[in-house]
Amino acid sequence: MAESEVKPYKPEKPFRLVLFFLQLLLGLFIFFAVVVSFSFDWRQLQGIQLFPLFAGFLLTIMIASSIGLRWHLILINLTGQKILTVKQATIYFLVGRLFGLAIPKDVSDFAGRAYLLVKEDGVSLQKAAFSVVLDRFWDAWVAGILIIPGVLVFLYKVPQQQIVLLNIFLILFAILLPALLPNKVFLWFGSLYEKLRYRFAKVPIVSRFPLLLTLPEASVSMRLKIIILSFIKIAATMGRAYVLSIAIGLPVPFSFFVIASPIVQLSFLLALTPGGLGITDATWSGLLLTQGLSSEQIAAYVVVQRVFTTVFILILGSWSFLVIRRNSKE
Repeated sequence: MAESEVKPYKPEKPFRLVLFFLQLLLGLFIFFAVVVSFSFDWRQLQGIQLFPLFAGFLLTIMIASSIGLRWHLILINLTGQKILTVKQATIYFLVGRLFGLAIPKDVSDFAGRAYLLVKEDGVSLQKAAFSVVLDRFWDAWVAGILIIPGVLVFLYKVPQQQIVLLNIFLILFAILLPALLPNKVFLWFGSLYEKLRYRFAKVPIVSRFPLLLTLPEASVSMRLKIIILSFIKIAATMGRAYVLSIAIGLPVPFSFFVIASPIVQLSFLLALTPGGLGITDATWSGLLLTQGLSSEQIAAYVVVQRVFTTVFILILGSWSFLVIRRNSKE
């Protein structure tokens, strides 16, 4: 079907699906609450500080906005035209994350972002899906580079002070390499990343390699913008993790979250569960154990992280879905 022949988007069916997903989410919440309620004293959360939570909210908005702007630039590169505004790209992303609270996030990205892009804006399914693949790849690229210091610190017990120069080198490497290599090299890596990812998960996919022959070459400036936005996103993720620890009075330095956040980010990208449920939580728990915290402190932090991000997605994701639904009726 040609892009111009795509049928108009009908919100009724997705709306029913969202209601079903939210029911599943409620069941997950109840199960999760029952499990964690036996592991720590809930009264520890009574002294939670509100200002760090507000800071975490602002940082989460920064994360969503940076992803929306990055996806906006990726779509320009893929299609050669301005398909979505930054606001629209951010709204589509939030709807995808809303779906991801109840279904595996890999499916939610396509059911949310790519589906809306096809139905609302007439973009071909191949380009819509590949834009999501590339967007996820840049997160994997940054996290994969910055995970090296974490491996040295947590596995080989290298002092954090000794890896400062390594961090600087890795950041420059991750920024400059995309600018120096041809664009199609990174598009190929993106395809390979997604192929291996889904083959490992035993989920069949349609080959996207033929798309590489028709994609326009991204300028150096655009590639730099995309990678810098990826660093802004992960830096905001580090900051959010830190301020949430302040909110519950966790005695952990910011340097820990600088090293740990890329590891958690990578575990989130590889997770098959809705919202990375259980996978990222276990990753945080294991990393926090190295800081000499009690099991109650670790459980409190994991719960605050999960509840905070879920509430944020529920609020802004639901608002984003209603915006799309309203615009579809006009």
